[in-house]
Amino acid sequence: MEDKIIKKIEKLFALAGNNPNEKEAEAALLKAQKLMAEYGIEQSQLTGEKITYATICSKVAPHRINNILAEIIAKSFSCKVIIIYNHEGKKILSFFGRTEFAEAANSTFEFVYKIMVRGGNRATRENGVNPGTKGAAVYYNSYCKGFLLGVKSKTDEQCK
Repeated sequence: MEDKIIKKIEKLFALAGNNPNEKEAEAALLKAQKLMAEYGIEQSQLTGEKITYATICSKVAPHRINNILAEIIAKSFSCKVIIIYNHEGKKILSFFGRTEFAEAANSTFEFVYKIMVRGGNRATRENGVNPGTKGAAVYYNSYCKGFLLGVKSKTDEQCK
């Protein structure tokens, strides 16, 4: 009996995903969800895939700007940013979500972070100030603010 229900749910999901008629697609999706709830069917039973969740720790330290970038990236990978403490009591920026999504979010974040830091340091030097010295934060933070707005704009656009 359960196999028949699972096949019916899978057909409804296929119909919802491939239907140009928005009303029919929505009706198929709602019917599939209703059957899953009614018969206690889990997503993993449909796909045969074992869904796992993980918290992936970043090498990038938490900081106001870094945290904002992490939130932007996490959202686009359906993850959450969590700041945890390691065994030494240091704060660690981490991503929580489906294992493959959290890993992708972390590696993307670390890559984009490096680009942001390089750009911020370049903008600081172009204004005649050495990064890390007095007055450098104005140029670095200004660059990072624009960078974050750009990344957010692009990821929001892609996530529609």
